[in-house]
Amino acid sequence: MYLHQYPKRVRYGETDQMGYLYYGNYAQYYEIGRVEMLRSLGLTYKAMEEEHGVFMPVLHLEMRYVRPARYDELLSIQTELRKLPGQFIVFHVEIRNEQRKLVNAGRVRLCFVEKATQKTVPAPDFLLEPAVPGSPPLAQPAGAPAAGMGKTAFAARLFQGAGLQRRIVRRAGVAAV
Repeated sequence: MYLHQYPKRVRYGETDQMGYLYYGNYAQYYEIGRVEMLRSLGLTYKAMEEEHGVFMPVLHLEMRYVRPARYDELLSIQTELRKLPGQFIVFHVEIRNEQRKLVNAGRVRLCFVEKATQKTVPAPDFLLEPAVPGSPPLAQPAGAPAAGMGKTAFAARLFQGAGLQRRIVRRAGVAAV
């Protein structure tokens, strides 16, 4: 599991007449959360598209509105990756207000599309193996294992502290980290 938090203040232009964050803007907040999560791991959408030729279109978005977010309120966009991407990548999102109360929750499922062919592809190696030469290293969360290579090291970092690390490493057929 990898959880990333990003603060975002509700701007006046994002609100409706009642001073609430307009419901149509929540999808943009979800995008902010996943873009900043990937950036925290040393990856950017720009590099994926321009350097690696991979797009990530949204296939499915679902969300639940719990309470309104208000103008000038500082929100926390909490984006979680619960499992390694395969054919798809799913981001789970919770938006919380300054009192840490849940405002909105949902998930977004995306796929990977090769720019040259416009066909879907499995999760690219540069995403699963960011320590290969030429790719930026993953940012190390506090207490994370030292940078390694391959899917096993990436999985270990993503799922650190979730009780899943040993199972992932065992399935990969290598010694436990």
